[in-house]
Amino acid sequence: LPPPSSFPFSMRVTSETMGSNGSSSMAAVCSGSLALMDAGVPLLSHVAGISVGVIMDEDAAGGVTAHTLFTDIQGLEDHHGDMDFKVAGTADGITGVQLDIKPAGVPLPILLEALSHAGKARRHVLATLGATLEAPREYGERESAPRFGTVVVEKELLGRVIGPQGSNVRSIERDTGARITVEDSGEVSMFAPSKASFEAAMARVMDAGVPDVKVGSRYLGKVVSIKDFGAIVELADTATLGLLHISEIAHSRTANVTDELAMGQELEVACIGRDPRGNVKFSRKALLPLPPPRTAMSHRGGGVG
Repeated sequence: LPPPSSFPFSMRVTSETMGSNGSSSMAAVCSGSLALMDAGVPLLSHVAGISVGVIMDEDAAGGVTAHTLFTDIQGLEDHHGDMDFKVAGTADGITGVQLDIKPAGVPLPILLEALSHAGKARRHVLATLGATLEAPREYGERESAPRFGTVVVEKELLGRVIGPQGSNVRSIERDTGARITVEDSGEVSMFAPSKASFEAAMARVMDAGVPDVKVGSRYLGKVVSIKDFGAIVELADTATLGLLHISEIAHSRTANVTDELAMGQELEVACIGRDPRGNVKFSRKALLPLPPPRTAMSHRGGGVG
C-alpha cells in the first residue's frame, strides 16, 4: 500500500465468494489487488496469493516417510490433506502467510518445499494479474473517487473559515459532504467523497479564507520574491500573495525573470485564477497591449545582363 502521506485514505476491500472449490481467501487477495488498482489506489505492485497443501505418510514413531504437495488445493484436498499453507506476496517477496495443519507438526524441509511451490505459482498468477491491469489507473479518472487536499490560510483569516463556534465549517461540511480539519498553523485539510464535493468545499474555504481577489480584476502589486519560474507578487491593498508565472510576464518569451522584473518593483497585474491548492495566479501580459502582427517580407533578386 502507498504511505499515508501520499494516499491518506482508509480502505476497505470486501470479497463476496458465491461458491468455490479452492482457497477463497487467496482468491480475495488476487481480486482485491485488481479492485484496488482499478479504483485508482496507487499500489506499488500487484499482490497474489496461493494455497499449498500436503498429504503425508507417517511411521509408528511419527516420522514422515512420504509426502505429496498440492498447489492451489481444492476442497477435497483440503478436507483429506494435512496442511493448508496460504502464502501471499509480490514479485519481490512474501507479504503474508497463514498455516493450518492437522498433525502435530510439519517438517521444515516440507515447508521450505511448499514455499518454493507457492513462489512459482504466485509468479504465474502475478503475470496474469499484470496482463489484466498492469498499473493503477489514474486516481483522477473517476469523478466519484474520494479526494483529499490541503490549503494554507493566513492565520488572521482562520476565524472567517471557522465561523462563530465553528458554524462556517459545519455549514460547509453539511452542504458539500466534505470533512474539514483546521490547524492552528493555518493548514486546512479537506476529505471529500467525490471531485464535485471537494471542489465545492475548496471554493467555500477559499471564499472565506482568502481576501477578496476576483478573477479578471486588475490590481497594483509589488514583487517580493523572484524565482526561476516566476515572481511572487504582493497586492498593495490586501497583502495577498500570488504567483506571476514567467509565461505570464510578457507576450514575448522571457528567458529570465530578472530581464523583466526586479525586487520591489511595482506593477499592475490581473488575477487569472487559482491553482489546485487555492493559490492566486497573476498575469502581467494580460494587461499589456498585444504586439503588432508579423508581416511577411519578400525579397526580389536582380540579375546582371
